[in-house]
Amino acid sequence: RGSNLHWIHYEQRSNDILPFSLSNMAEKRIACPKHLVGRVIGPKGATIQTIQQESGAKVTVDRNTDAVVISGPSEASVAKAVELVTAIVNPPSKTLTCDREYVKDIIGKGGANIKRMREESGARISVETEKDPVKIKIEAPNQESLGTAVALINGVIKPAAAEKIECPKQYASQIVGENGATLRGLESKHRVKIIMDSTSDPVIVHIEGARASGVAAAVAQVRTIIATATNPDYEGPDGQRFRREAERCAKERARLYDSASVIFDAAKRGEAADKDAAYKMVEDGKAAGAAMEAANAKAAEAIVAFNNEGMGEMHLDLHGLKVSEALAVLQKRLDEVRGKGELEIIPGAGHHSENAALIKPKVEAMLKERYVRFHAKNAGTIVAIA
Repeated sequence: RGSNLHWIHYEQRSNDILPFSLSNMAEKRIACPKHLVGRVIGPKGATIQTIQQESGAKVTVDRNTDAVVISGPSEASVAKAVELVTAIVNPPSKTLTCDREYVKDIIGKGGANIKRMREESGARISVETEKDPVKIKIEAPNQESLGTAVALINGVIKPAAAEKIECPKQYASQIVGENGATLRGLESKHRVKIIMDSTSDPVIVHIEGARASGVAAAVAQVRTIIATATNPDYEGPDGQRFRREAERCAKERARLYDSASVIFDAAKRGEAADKDAAYKMVEDGKAAGAAMEAANAKAAEAIVAFNNEGMGEMHLDLHGLKVSEALAVLQKRLDEVRGKGELEIIPGAGHHSENAALIKPKVEAMLKERYVRFHAKNAGTIVAIA
């Protein structure tokens, strides 16, 4: 066995009967870089064995030149083996370039994005961050895999779909969320990139992605966020129902008092007037007023529950309340959490209602009267040391 060919342990021994005549064998040699020889052979020869099984050809590696030697009973078997070996030795590849700002989006947190792209495409993807522009190298087992990887990366660095949305500056933080949580969630859910230009008012929100459907879904969700911030529901269904009832009672009270006034005025002028009916209207008006107050009390309770659901006792959102209601709720809460730490109070900044603008100074005045230390967290939030 003085041959220069490196025969792996599972190949045909010299006394085995070959499935084809040696004299009729076709042969092909493929140059193989030394560092790729191990990849051709595979763990315990698994890769080269698979190539032989799929092609019907015999595959060996020349120890002197590292060339891959392929021989088989037909040109077809050799061609198949050549195709399989070439995919390893000289795989389909492509190098893309991008600005450095896209690197974090390609890699993702903890490498999550690049791992996903590798799994979806089946390609090897590496990023050379020391280059400028950054180079992204892709090696794939076939053209389909390469195309998938290129499309995934281009979806980040060259979005196929893009749209711009205008957002009033005071509501831009609603899109970003606390510590960027809302924005990251949108990007992850819809596989898009969101860039906000805060230098203008309104803020310009750029949404880009590889899939038009993903961009459209992200745009719809951002529009919903802006609409909710612009016209927020601070009352909830029950709060709205009780407020409508209170308004109905208030109108009825006003109607009754006005009707009674007309009768009393007529009596003063000496005209015929049913004063008993007027007195009845006054009593009914008082009853309507009591019903109005009861409905507003129920509305206030429902609104506080709606705006603070799941937030715990150290959080108090006063949006949607009248000034007197807000102060009563705050006073009760301060008594309940005394000595427990920081109470976050949200009277609002007055962007959506005059009540919010009126409530904030009243809240501050109450805290001062009770000698409660506090500081402003932002325009619409006060932190009190309960």
